[in-house]
Amino acid sequence: MIQHKKITIDSNHLYLLPMSIEAGGGYLLIDTGPNSKNAIKLIQEYLKQNNIRTEEIKKILITHAHADHAGLGSYWSQFDIDFFGGAPDMSAYTAGDKWKTINTKKTMNQLIKNGLSKNTINEWLMGHEGQFLNQWEPMPWNKIKPVVGGHIFPLMNNRSLEVIACPGHTPGSIAGYIKEDGYLYSGDTILNGKIPSTGMHFSSISSEKKWNGNLHFRNSINQLMQKDIRHIFPGHGDTIKEPIATMNYYRNHYDRFENKIISLLSTEQLNINQITKLLYKQFVNFTAANAIQTTIKVIGIMDKLTEEKRVRQIENKYTI
Repeated sequence: MIQHKKITIDSNHLYLLPMSIEAGGGYLLIDTGPNSKNAIKLIQEYLKQNNIRTEEIKKILITHAHADHAGLGSYWSQFDIDFFGGAPDMSAYTAGDKWKTINTKKTMNQLIKNGLSKNTINEWLMGHEGQFLNQWEPMPWNKIKPVVGGHIFPLMNNRSLEVIACPGHTPGSIAGYIKEDGYLYSGDTILNGKIPSTGMHFSSISSEKKWNGNLHFRNSINQLMQKDIRHIFPGHGDTIKEPIATMNYYRNHYDRFENKIISLLSTEQLNINQITKLLYKQFVNFTAANAIQTTIKVIGIMDKLTEEKRVRQIENKYTI
């Protein structure tokens, strides 16, 4: 059984896994940590307390391109470390804040297009100015290797970590799986007591074409349920000791949402804003952040239902 070490920074968990002597020894680190100077200090203190030299960290596997998981990529890039990240997230890793700014702007345009008021969006932007204070420095292209799943890292005790592609939370979300122990290092794909957002993503940094995160997320959960997973170590929150129950909860949650939407559309044509307000009776009292989050969720579900041809879109309204 692999005994990993866990570094916790605020709500984020990073995991250190000992690599096999045959693979050169040292450690594989899962995720870089959030983009803050305090995070760097806490990591350095943890390594010192556990008698681990920075030079012993040989590889870093980044689960997905969000600043709280990949934000310290630039910091770690100064060391002789091999980085691995999901191929579809490469633009985000190598553009950092620039990617985040472009993606946010395109997302806001989509929300306005689907009926969310500019006042709500401006309120959210004003309330979240602080999130842009910690700069997400880009990583050099030559420091990170793109992976698409199937990559193997040899670990101690005759174990190995397999990279599994889990698109959904981001296009390039990945997880690490130790088959021998039934361990899954899930990043934000599976969390304890919380359903991860599939957000809003686009086919490329230069495109306005949406990428269907909800559909891919559902497919990723179905794929993971075929694995023998006994414990899940997420990027946030407690260890998940009942993986099947958690993943079934995810599937049932989205099934219920889809059934409610189909029922609503069976009587009349509705646009995104109308569907969202019918699904969330307290929508008018939501904070700007909650209004944006729920609208993005409904857009993602509608994109999935449209792609599956279970609903049809006529201009800005939907019908079955």
